Amino acid sequence: MRIAILIVILVSGFVSGFAQKAEKWRILAPADEEFSIDVPVGLSYSYNKGGVSFPDNRSEDISRNYGKRSENTYFFIFSESPSETLSAIKSGLDFIHKFDEKGTAISFGRLEGRKFVFSEDAGFYHTAVFIKTKAREYLFHTISEDRNNSAADRFIGSLKIEEKELSQLNAPEPKTVPATPADDEEEVEPANAPINGVQSGDGRDTGQITGYGTGLGRVSRAGPSTVSVGGGPAPSVVPDPAIRQTHNVTIRSKPRASYTDAARIYNIQGDIMLRVTFLADGTIGDITPVTRLPFGLTNQAITAAKAIKFEPARREGVAYSNVMTIQYGFWIY
Repeated sequence: MRIAILIVILVSGFVSGFAQKAEKWRILAPADEEFSIDVPVGLSYSYNKGGVSFPDNRSEDISRNYGKRSENTYFFIFSESPSETLSAIKSGLDFIHKFDEKGTAISFGRLEGRKFVFSEDAGFYHTAVFIKTKAREYLFHTISEDRNNSAADRFIGSLKIEEKELSQLNAPEPKTVPATPADDEEEVEPANAPINGVQSGDGRDTGQITGYGTGLGRVSRAGPSTVSVGGGPAPSVVPDPAIRQTHNVTIRSKPRASYTDAARIYNIQGDIMLRVTFLADGTIGDITPVTRLPFGLTNQAITAAKAIKFEPARREGVAYSNVMTIQYGFWIY
């Protein structure tokens, strides 16, 4: 009995220690910003010169982006001048307003912002805060696959705003993100691959289709490549015995999945895996996402998969339904 208790304690301690190691946070409070907020280690930073020129190289002509994906949770901060012509914040708000038009009021001292909480169709849950000071506009945005996400709650809940004069925001352009350890965390080096600022380029599928396909993309054959559905092989017209044939699904064309504007602004990249049913009658049946991406990319992949043209699988000339895994890649170059 004592041995069993000791094992439980050791295992619990190991799991707890691993969780603490995986959840390293910092207090982010840049000198040329008006906010402080708890962020996960490895939050990347980039800036883009705006389309408006200001005298004395004042810092308000810079659009600053901070971003990080940690496990299944995304963290974003956008900081801009109100006169920014190519506004990431405006694009972000355009997406947000499709799901939550007005939000709710949230106060930071005498400043009032708007908080938005919503979910999109692909099962991602969003919380965002928009606030405007005399000098800057800010959008803090987190996305996760869990409705109740402690990391997202900590990110938004720790936000503080302290309005500053323009003269206090004229710090040099930083090369790294200035941050200090949160009170409950120890100092460690940044880890994980960063999400950089907005880049130009087009998302496209990767690899080539096996078979006669002409579209870009890749067919993943993880696990069994053929699975009968609907109670077994679906009957069809049996051809002349002299030309009876056996083959798997042959994809003739696989349309590309398009990037959404919001996904490009937020620099969302990755692969979406779909389990697709190729019916015996030559049409696409059920489509189930195995892996997903936010900002409409999952729906874009599903829409593209519905338009796949193919020849159904056949066994000795008889067509039958088949389930395969299809991959769509979204990458910005």
